[in-house]
Amino acid sequence: MRRICFALLLSTALPLAATAAPPQPLLQLAQAADGGQADFVAAGSDVDKLNAVAAQNPDTVWGKLAAARAKVLQGQSAAPEASTRQIVVVPKEQNPPPAVTPDPQPMPEPAPNPEPQPPQQAEPQQQPATPAPAAPDVPTLKVAVDGSGDYKTIAEAVEAAQPNSRIELYPGTHTGGVIIDKPLDIVGIGSFNDVIWQATGTDNIQWKAASGLISNMTIVQKGGCEKTCNVIYFNNGSAVVENNALTSEGGATLYVQGSRAKPRIAKNNIHNSKETGIYFEQFAGGEAESNDIAFSGFAGIEVKGGAHPILRANNVRDGKQGGIFFNTGGRGMILSNDIFKNGYAGIEIKDGADPVVRDNRIYDQVQNGIYVNTKGRGNIVGNDIYGNGQANIIVSSASFPQIIGNDIHEGKEGGLLFEGGSTGLTEGNTIYKNALAGIEIKDDANPTIRKNIIRDGKQSGVFIHSKGRGKIEDNDITANGFSGLESSKRADPVVTNNRITGNKDYGLYVYDQGRGTFTDNDLGNNGRSGAFVDKAAGKVKRSGNRE
Repeated sequence: MRRICFALLLSTALPLAATAAPPQPLLQLAQAADGGQADFVAAGSDVDKLNAVAAQNPDTVWGKLAAARAKVLQGQSAAPEASTRQIVVVPKEQNPPPAVTPDPQPMPEPAPNPEPQPPQQAEPQQQPATPAPAAPDVPTLKVAVDGSGDYKTIAEAVEAAQPNSRIELYPGTHTGGVIIDKPLDIVGIGSFNDVIWQATGTDNIQWKAASGLISNMTIVQKGGCEKTCNVIYFNNGSAVVENNALTSEGGATLYVQGSRAKPRIAKNNIHNSKETGIYFEQFAGGEAESNDIAFSGFAGIEVKGGAHPILRANNVRDGKQGGIFFNTGGRGMILSNDIFKNGYAGIEIKDGADPVVRDNRIYDQVQNGIYVNTKGRGNIVGNDIYGNGQANIIVSSASFPQIIGNDIHEGKEGGLLFEGGSTGLTEGNTIYKNALAGIEIKDDANPTIRKNIIRDGKQSGVFIHSKGRGKIEDNDITANGFSGLESSKRADPVVTNNRITGNKDYGLYVYDQGRGTFTDNDLGNNGRSGAFVDKAAGKVKRSGNRE
């Protein structure tokens, strides 16, 4: 179980997405899914938040720590914050898709969604090159490349610093890599564009300390390593990385490895990584929030080997490969992100990976919105998935995700494709206006398709073929361009208690050795007839259907 530093919890505010924000300035302490990491949700100053916690939890360790921390901050109220939070990810505004109510009659044409526009790269706010003073009791070391500070190099300042010191980097180009094995705050002074830290042949930072801060600078790894190098390599601690511009010409930009590593990575521009933008592995934790992650050579974010980060409110875009890649055994939570215009899938889940994917917008990938393969799992809940170049969701290779309550629409091919022996549950989704079938099932796939609305597709509502199976029950399948449900080429579904009405051709069409069991379905008001079973169909069982 993960733990997080009390001091960090009491000094860090984590905003939720707008849909989850409280209706008034109110502080809550909400435990994350694994029970180990806490989020602060609030409005107002840090002191206000801490006093609210103290008032709500007077007899708990959280309340006592909050009260003590509030007194410290009140004594420092004249000192500006070390971090000016310069980089802001601008969210994309879009009207939600129209609400859909189950109806056996054809649905009226909904108002079109506005053309989705990607968020623009964050524009930093320029700040005066005046150092923000440190708290009176914090030792401060100044680094200036022109010799006007206490030290000329970062490495000298790190070596000389006592634990919990603050190192201020003044404008200029600083060079070289450092190992941080004691708690330190390293802060750029002035505009982050003017404070540049470059390293060649090494990581810029190897972070081994329990805590600390890296803020307000531009950090570039310039390559030159026998193996790959990173901008920041974490194998320990809960340091905060915020308000930086980060680029790696060598490897990953941020590499988080091991169960003791749980950094907070927030409000950064993470661009043009030669490999992955942020890479979590070997049971690493932590969180990445409100970052703009773009133009990565590999995935924008990769999670592997039992790592379990929280990824919230990021833009993950324009990657040469995938957006977010949950590789072998990866876990964690993907919450309220915009994932768009990546070269492969927006999210890929494979090899037993099992994340929670909730309340994201996943659109305009070159390939799929979500690709689940090789026994991948996952809970895919409440997302808006649309406009992707292939099927909006593919489930393949014996995978078995839970796909619940999503809007899946306007795919340039199909809505969902199940193949390769995949199973899982697809329930309560609205699947509409896809270029091919709303749902396609083939190649021994056998999912449960329950209580979905499948409408206005340009071809069939549900197309089952090539030995596909499936339990198709209690769905509304209406207003599709071909038949409501088709079975062919030795497909053998069980289709029960659906409302298959208002489709252009047949409600149910079985042909070319298609088979199946069809019971208690409403097949009325389709363009040709309720059901047509061709002479070339295989064994078909029908009972209780209403035409």
